[in-house]
Amino acid sequence: MATSDNSPEKESTVVLLNRLKEIASAVMTAAEAGTLEQVFERIAHVAGELVNARYAALGIPDNTGGLKYFKVAGLSSEQIAHIGHLPHGRGLLGAIMEEGTAVRLVRMQEDTRSSGFCERHPTMTSLGGAAQEAELKPAMRDLDRVIEDIRRFILNLRVSSYRKRTMYEAMRDVLARVYIPENVRVEIDAPDIQPLISEMKFEAVCQMAHEAMSNALRHANPSLISISAHVDDDIFRVVIVDDGDGFDLDIGKGEGHTGLGLQNLQRRAQLHGGQLDIVSARGEGTRLTITVPMQTG
Repeated sequence: MATSDNSPEKESTVVLLNRLKEIASAVMTAAEAGTLEQVFERIAHVAGELVNARYAALGIPDNTGGLKYFKVAGLSSEQIAHIGHLPHGRGLLGAIMEEGTAVRLVRMQEDTRSSGFCERHPTMTSLGGAAQEAELKPAMRDLDRVIEDIRRFILNLRVSSYRKRTMYEAMRDVLARVYIPENVRVEIDAPDIQPLISEMKFEAVCQMAHEAMSNALRHANPSLISISAHVDDDIFRVVIVDDGDGFDLDIGKGEGHTGLGLQNLQRRAQLHGGQLDIVSARGEGTRLTITVPMQTG
């Protein structure tokens, strides 16, 4: 049994601050996109992560009763292609747009407005959705200014400190934000130097490392975890290795909880021009590698 000298109020404050830090990083990820469609796509992923949803989507009306854009999170490009076509803005999506009110359903199939699901659409039970009352064209005209405001606001709050952090300090901070049982040994291998990488990309990789570390501690039953950060050939690389249970990669790539988490990490790495590589097998632990290019953009 673990004990703590911290008061419940202090522990709640720490949890809240960590959550706000994750939200700020998520907003930075969305704001860093270069095109309008990329912004919409990142917003969908951010929304899904913040509410811990298996699937998330952002639909932009075309002012004729349909959808101009529809970006999803939680599905791979292969799964999307297998479905056949994206929604047309009918059924429950149409109701959300037309009525302009929030919809929360425990069993969406029981709602009389539910219709239009493709035969190969993934099974979905509950639904939460809301409409954003705004004209598309004015929103598009103002989007660049809003993105720049978000960048400037968050960077003014945080970037100065990240410019002073070294790779070792960043990995130490990742560990400080997770609960490490007494029977688990953790090792850090990172130079005490600052990487020549954009502050937002550096923070995004640290957030991914934190999530991977948290998952390993909660699900892998390890006795040893190592986290390393290095720069090789203009590539920033973070590697997390545990000697825990491991898992079948074919199952891990499916639609279960593990598969969803890996897909989200992979997609977030891709948003920064990088990738996620995993080596694992049952009873042999897991090696997770996050790589992103050093150049900004």
